[in-house]
Amino acid sequence: MTGPRPLAIVGPTGTGKSDLALAVADTLSAEVAAEVVNADAMQLYRGMDIGTAKPTPEEQARCPHHLLNVIEPHQEFSVVERCGAYTDFSEAFHLADTICSTERV
Repeated sequence: MTGPRPLAIVGPTGTGKSDLALAVADTLSAEVAAEVVNADAMQLYRGMDIGTAKPTPEEQARCPHHLLNVIEPHQEFSVVERCGAYTDFSEAFHLADTICSTERV
């Protein structure tokens, strides 16, 4: 992989990962553009904004966000099914490659 390397921000629920991701994106913005690829299972659901600490539309406007609001709340969900039958997780890897190849973080 050439260009900037992906940066993973991980941790337990409620520890400020989304806020940190936005702070990093803002800090890096003078040198390189940053994008956020969501890996929070609850933030995948459409309409579940309050209980999931999903970034607000204003926060999402600060840098591109991916894999938010991609599942309806009534849909059944499992990681095994999602990896096999739905492409969003493989899409996350593709997004990381694409983002990095365009000199973004």
